[in-house]
Amino acid sequence: MLELCKGLNILQQQKIISQIDYNFASFVYNIQKNDNVTLAACLLSYDERQGNICLDLSAIAGSKNFVDDDFAGVQMPVFDEWIKDLNSHPWVAEKQYPAPLVLDNNLLYLGKRWFEETGLAENIKSRLKSNIDNVSCADEDIKTSLKYNFSVINGGPGSGKTTIVLKILTALLQQNDNLKIALAAPTGKAADRLKQSIDNNPEYKNLNENNKNWQDPKTIHRLLKQDKIKGGYRYNQNKQLPYDLIIVDEASMVSLSMMFALFVAIKKTSKIILIGDYNQLEAVEAGDVFASVCGTGYTNSPEIAKHITQLTESYRFKIDGGIYNVLQSINNNNPKKALDDFILNPKYKDITLIEPDADENEDTMNRALDCFLENYKHSPKNITEALGNLKKISCLATTNKTVDDFNQLAQQKIQKLSNITTNIYNGKPLMITQNDYNLNVFNGDCGVLWQNDNGSYKLHLSDEQEIDFNQLKNYKTAYAITTHKSQGSEYDKIIMLLPAKYNKILSLQLIYTAISRAKKNVVIIGTRDIFIKACNNKTTRTGYLNHRLGWK
Repeated sequence: MLELCKGLNILQQQKIISQIDYNFASFVYNIQKNDNVTLAACLLSYDERQGNICLDLSAIAGSKNFVDDDFAGVQMPVFDEWIKDLNSHPWVAEKQYPAPLVLDNNLLYLGKRWFEETGLAENIKSRLKSNIDNVSCADEDIKTSLKYNFSVINGGPGSGKTTIVLKILTALLQQNDNLKIALAAPTGKAADRLKQSIDNNPEYKNLNENNKNWQDPKTIHRLLKQDKIKGGYRYNQNKQLPYDLIIVDEASMVSLSMMFALFVAIKKTSKIILIGDYNQLEAVEAGDVFASVCGTGYTNSPEIAKHITQLTESYRFKIDGGIYNVLQSINNNNPKKALDDFILNPKYKDITLIEPDADENEDTMNRALDCFLENYKHSPKNITEALGNLKKISCLATTNKTVDDFNQLAQQKIQKLSNITTNIYNGKPLMITQNDYNLNVFNGDCGVLWQNDNGSYKLHLSDEQEIDFNQLKNYKTAYAITTHKSQGSEYDKIIMLLPAKYNKILSLQLIYTAISRAKKNVVIIGTRDIFIKACNNKTTRTGYLNHRLGWK
C-alpha cells in the first residue's frame, strides 16, 4: 500500500484526484487491505466525477495512468489479477444489487449506477413493444411519436424541434382532448424557454387554453416532486405520474440518475417522447443517456432504431452560410476544413476568428471585450433596450474563472463609459445561480437591473416578469456566461472566448454548443491551434447503456 499511497497522495496534491476519491479508496482499503481493489475504487470515484458511469478495466489494465512531465504515473494491474482480487472483495458483487461495487464482465460500477443503467435499459426496452398500428399521418417527422409509446426526436439547432412538439400535441389532442400532458426539461431555464417558444407561436397559441389538463413546462425535479426532507421523489415506481403523455425537451442534458428516476415514475401505458441534440454537451452529472439511446457511432439497426426520428433540415442557418458549414465540418471530424474553408474565408461574414497578438490571457480578454462592446448598448435608454442586449449578444467562455474575469473587466469598462460609480446600475445583466421556486426563478435565468421611481431596483427577466432585487439571494454578473449555462438559449451574436492555453475542458461538444447558440453571427477569440485541438477532442463517456439497448 505504501507505493500506491504515495502515488495517490501526489495525485491529490496536484488536484487530479479529489479528497473524495482518496477517502473512498482509503475506506475500501480498510474493509479489506488489497491494493488492486483500492486503486479500482479510487479510479471509479474519479471517473464518476468525469461523467463516466463505469470503469472499463480491460481498457486500462497493464498500463500507466496519470502520466505527465512531473509524475511517472500509477501502474495498473494486469487484467486477470485485477478481476480475481475484485471478485474476492466483500464489497464487490457480480451483476447484482444492492452492493457498494458491481462487476459486470470487464466493467466496474458503483452499485447504484449499475442498478440505474440496467434498470433504465430494461424499462426502455419494455416500452418498445407498445405501439399503435396503422397510424395515418402524412408528416413523417411526427409519425413515429404518434405510433409508439416511446420515441426520440434528435435534431440540431433550428431543425424545428419545437414545431414538431406542437404538431405532436395538436395531433394527439385531436384524437383525445382529455389527454393529460406534462412537458419537462432538465433545467428551469430550458423549461421556461420551451414555454415561451410554445406561447409565442401564433399557430398554436391557443393550444394551452383549449386543454384543461395541460401542464406548463417544468423541471423534471418539479415534475417528480423532489422530497428535500426524506430524499428521492414523491412520484416513483410506487406512485407514478398521472399523465398520459410526457415530453422531455433538451434531453441531452439529463443525467443517468435523473432519467432513471423519471422513467420508473412513468406508467407503462403512457407515451414518452425525448427531444434533444446528441451533438451538444452532455449532462453535468454522470451519463450520456440521450446519445446512448440514439446509438451515436453505431450503424446496426436494433429494435430501438425504429423509434428514433432524425431531423436534418436547418431553418435557422443558411446551408451555404459559414455557421452551418462549420458545424457540419466539425461534426464530420474535419476542423481544418471548418477553419480554412469557412472561418478564415472572407467570403463568409457570419463567422470569423480573431487571434490575439500574444499568447496572453489579458490580450484575449481585451479583444473579446472590444468585440462585445461593438454590439452591446452600454447605456440603455429603457428596460426594453436593456432586455434587448440579452438577446443580441453573449460572450461564452469555458470556465467560471474566465467568465468572472471577463465580467469584471466588462463592468469596469461600462462603468467608465457611462460614468457609473456604483456596482448596481441600470441595464446590468444578472444570472440566477440557484433555483428559487418561491420567486419562480431558475438556475441560468438572465435578466437586467432597472431602478424604480422610488430608488429601489428590480431584476427584469422579461417584459412581464420582474423581481425586487433585494429578494434575490443567488446571482452573478452576466456579460459573459459559461457555454454549459448557455444550453437552450439563442442569441443574434455570440463571442466564443477560447483560453490562451489548451486544457481538457475544451471539446468538440463544447465548440459545437457555443457556435450553435448564435442565430446570425459568431466571433471566435483565440488561436487556430486551440480551436483545432478542441475540435479534435471529442469526449466519450464510459457506459454500457447503448449496448444494453441493442447498439453494437
